[in-house]
Amino acid sequence: MSAPTAIGVTRGRGQKAALALVGLLGLAYLVHFPIFTSNRLDVDEASVGSIAQGLLRGGHLYGNLVDRKPPVLFYLYAASFWTTHSNSLIPVRILIVGLEAVTGLVIGMALCQAWRHRLAIAALFIMGTATFAYNDAHAAGFEAAMLLPITLAWWFSRKGMAVAAALALVVAVLIKQPAAFTLLPVAYNLWRQPGGRRRLAIFTATGAVTYAVVALGFGWHAFLYWNISSNGGYIGVYSLVDTIGVALISTGTYAVSHVVMVWLAARAWPERKLQVDLWLWLASALVGVAVGGHFFGHYFFQVLPPLAAIGATQIGRVTLNKTMAVAGAATALWLAVTVAMPRPDLPPYKAVVKQVDRMTTPNQSVFVWGSYAEVTWAAQRPMATRFPHTNFVTGVDQAKPTKGALADVCRDLDRSRPTLIVDTSPAGLRDAGKVPLFSVSAMADVMAAYEPVSDVNGVIIYRLEHPWVGC
Repeated sequence: MSAPTAIGVTRGRGQKAALALVGLLGLAYLVHFPIFTSNRLDVDEASVGSIAQGLLRGGHLYGNLVDRKPPVLFYLYAASFWTTHSNSLIPVRILIVGLEAVTGLVIGMALCQAWRHRLAIAALFIMGTATFAYNDAHAAGFEAAMLLPITLAWWFSRKGMAVAAALALVVAVLIKQPAAFTLLPVAYNLWRQPGGRRRLAIFTATGAVTYAVVALGFGWHAFLYWNISSNGGYIGVYSLVDTIGVALISTGTYAVSHVVMVWLAARAWPERKLQVDLWLWLASALVGVAVGGHFFGHYFFQVLPPLAAIGATQIGRVTLNKTMAVAGAATALWLAVTVAMPRPDLPPYKAVVKQVDRMTTPNQSVFVWGSYAEVTWAAQRPMATRFPHTNFVTGVDQAKPTKGALADVCRDLDRSRPTLIVDTSPAGLRDAGKVPLFSVSAMADVMAAYEPVSDVNGVIIYRLEHPWVGC
């Protein structure tokens, strides 16, 4: 019998990887089944969707379309809408869940020799992405989208590939800013390689130049303002005591929901000096979660790759069947509970959208007071201002109003003169009642030109009926 050729071995490995990925995709779409059953899973999906629609109308990100987020996900949504000729969020969710499956497989293949262990780690990672709060786990969000590039940045750095690591990390940062903290394990990995100083210099130069080129493409000042310097207004919403309480509750909750991964990491702690980069990665991810002091569930996504990587160092030392059985049972129980729970953070929107559809044409803009971007996204109407919600103006759920936001809104309204204004403050949707529309004098002036035409469960719709007044 002839010995297997190198080509045959390579083909066999490729087939195994392909089959593994197919199986993992099946698991991923099973545990993330809510992506197929809901039109909207999170307010951020609607906000990103509204801005993406604006891009397809010729808008300019960080110009007449603004959010405190990096650009990649907005363009990913826009590409999905353009390709499917719809505003459906399902295609982009399918893509992001698929990328999560790939991320798990990359971690398993990087650290495990046996295929059963690679698949086990990938499966644990995938189940880990589903064991967050309902909207955090399944929405097509920024944190989920950045998992693969931060993992690739770490993996490339382990191989000493400075340019590839820099490009991957820049992509991750262009999805969500806290990905930048992955710099710590990446720099450590490159530094400990032969020629470490040179590799670090190449990494730094490549990353800095790439990021600068992207920033210049959008306009240096506006890009840096909305991606970095304006985020100070989003920090420190809670008091110190409340922040500590939220941190403990959130961390404890997600430690329980990811009990198997946490247990594997605890087993690895005595050998931490053998895998310094993995622990640096975990520490940097926890810093990324803590920045801003919010501790939202989706922020903890950043912890999953290093947690799975640390677990991979132990997966060959535990009883695999029992470990996976416990993880599967925990995931099933978590899904059952979270799917059954009421979701007051997802108020109904279709009745309001129906009224907007009836009273406007596709080219007529709509202004929404509050955080209710579902209206402009689902109705596919242009936003009347650059912002997807008015929390920039009111400071609701933020530390303070964004400097200059009210003046920007006034200028935008003077330009767009929206056909409808949708006021969510009487209904108190997402805390909009904390700053009612008519409590802001500039908005009260604008409303002199409008008359109420519909009341949908406390959401008041006004139509432009008189000569424009402005702020």
